[in-house]
Amino acid sequence: MRTLLLLGALVPLHVQRAWRDRKNRATGATMVALNVLLVVTAFGLYYAGSDVVRPWISDLHIVVGTILPALFVVHVLLGRRMARRRQSG
Repeated sequence: MRTLLLLGALVPLHVQRAWRDRKNRATGATMVALNVLLVVTAFGLYYAGSDVVRPWISDLHIVVGTILPALFVVHVLLGRRMARRRQSG
């Protein structure tokens, strides 16, 4: 639930502003999509009653949760690189 609050705070404070300014859109959109998938699979794990579906949701949740930190680092580094280019150019 804390993560949902933080993600909700990022939308008006960071995501909308950066999208409007056309900054780092590719990795930003991927970050948003993976976070949505992570939230959906988390709810799926919490509410899934099916023994058939639950392992699939769990595997997907683990994969997305493993990829997300690496994507976060790439997103930050690309954002900083783009900011440096704007300042020097």
